[in-house]
Amino acid sequence: MPRLRQLQTNFASGELDPLMHFRVDTGAFKNGARRLRNAILYNSGGAGRRPGTRYASTLVGNTRLVPFEFASDERYLLGFSNGRLDVFNTSGILLSSVTTGCNWTTATLFKFTFDQSADTMIVACEDWAPQVILRTGPTTFTVNNFQFATSVNANKVYQPYYKFANDNVTISCSATTGSVTVTASAAAFVAGHVGTYIRWQDVDILITAYTSATVVTGTILGTLVAAYDNNPFRTLHGSAVVEVTHVLHGFTSGATVTISGSNKTGGITESHLNGSRTITVINDNVYTFVADGTATDSVDGGGPNVKYSGPNVATRNWSEQSFSSVNGYPGAVCFHEGRLWFGGSGGIPDGLWSSALFEFFNFNA
Repeated sequence: MPRLRQLQTNFASGELDPLMHFRVDTGAFKNGARRLRNAILYNSGGAGRRPGTRYASTLVGNTRLVPFEFASDERYLLGFSNGRLDVFNTSGILLSSVTTGCNWTTATLFKFTFDQSADTMIVACEDWAPQVILRTGPTTFTVNNFQFATSVNANKVYQPYYKFANDNVTISCSATTGSVTVTASAAAFVAGHVGTYIRWQDVDILITAYTSATVVTGTILGTLVAAYDNNPFRTLHGSAVVEVTHVLHGFTSGATVTISGSNKTGGITESHLNGSRTITVINDNVYTFVADGTATDSVDGGGPNVKYSGPNVATRNWSEQSFSSVNGYPGAVCFHEGRLWFGGSGGIPDGLWSSALFEFFNFNA
């Protein structure tokens, strides 16, 4: 019997699995081939011979190649090797090399993740700080450690923070400004904390020296002052004792705080509420102090701007920077929906952080 030859113009299904060779009832059978070797498929449905390869350039040792597309006519190949970045054009011509400041090593070449937006690529690995690869010109690139944005007065670093210590551990500072001694109620510090930031309430402190697991030296960025919730005071008619609601305050009886910003409450004037006060702890969320006047009414008050401060004021509400050599760095990164996202650090394996909208270096909560 003569062999039947049938014209086939569509190979969209590619090379078929042997188990599909007799599935004449499927569209894959009609649009596939028993064998397609050294061939490429065309969008139009046909197939053609795969073009050959050509020598382009010699790489430096073990190298991971990553695409970088700035524009349709400006595309690059980034060659990551041990402590080095080589930039090639699509013809394989070496355009530039960066040999300093590259954190990746041979051991982490295929461990790090990356993503790119416009002229910026972010590279992340749990073993080292995230890095920024920036295209600065048609043939020039730079590599630098990721730097979080700061406030205009440089008093805040807009990075994520997390309390790694137990919830009941408190810290206190020997003063409210400048260089201070920071004391923790239990072991919380290691030598690696030097150069990192902790946050007392909403105030950043740069650790400059390590003394012990409970004592470090730090520089306060700004002034150590914190705000109460709205109307934190409760007065009792005929009494000078004022009850303060302060959730998980961390204070002990006999501690002294300086109160400011209070409004007249329960007949007690501002001047008789504000100032230095010695507290008596009732429970984890409530303490009292004696005002300089007697209340004429039993009310809740104080207003929306009541603050407290003072040297050696303990607080449970403190945290340390999420990413550091102590607590690890994020292992995953991507740009998504106008934000930069980090995920999975050594200290918080299931953590997920995002930047402010269209502010990729601002992670202020």
